[in-house]
Amino acid sequence: MNECHGSAHYILKLKTISKYFGAIMIRINAVLHTILIASELQQFTVTYLKNQMIMVEPSILPKESDQIVRRTLSKLLKIGFLEKISSGKQLNFEKTLMFDATRLIQSKARPTKVKVSHPKSSEIESLHATLNQYQVDLLGFIGEAEEFKRLYEEFPNSKANLYPHYMYARNQGSTLMGKIKAVEAYLRHLTGASE
Repeated sequence: MNECHGSAHYILKLKTISKYFGAIMIRINAVLHTILIASELQQFTVTYLKNQMIMVEPSILPKESDQIVRRTLSKLLKIGFLEKISSGKQLNFEKTLMFDATRLIQSKARPTKVKVSHPKSSEIESLHATLNQYQVDLLGFIGEAEEFKRLYEEFPNSKANLYPHYMYARNQGSTLMGKIKAVEAYLRHLTGASE
């Protein structure tokens, strides 16, 4: 008699829940939706669902996975789609007869907040010091190249000896110019991000 009373109570609970919730669509996390629907699980644990979520979507952090799973299970328990089954120390969840996969829809992903790190002033100072050194070196190579050019123009017989030095100084100047542009671009990026 006790079993009949239990199953009658369960059926009454199902009818009450279905009247109350009708055909409301239930939004759940997209990854969890896939795990619950595609794998056709009947019984599972919180740990199993968390591990599956992380396997399917490695970018999900364990803490985030735990929160998503627990919120979703709580929601599905409230509407009668799941019931808790204790077996010893382990808590399992099992789909009930009310479980209706057609009423579960994937929630849209929330936009992630991108953390903009504000550069430390020491980083900016270091970059300015590097930039200043590159500019001083550039002026040195420009002066050196100009002087070698003046010398081989003034002493054409020494051009074969002086021209390689001129080209070296010019190439070093070009390399430094590229470094200067790179540091300046990064500084603009940093100071633009910190404003």
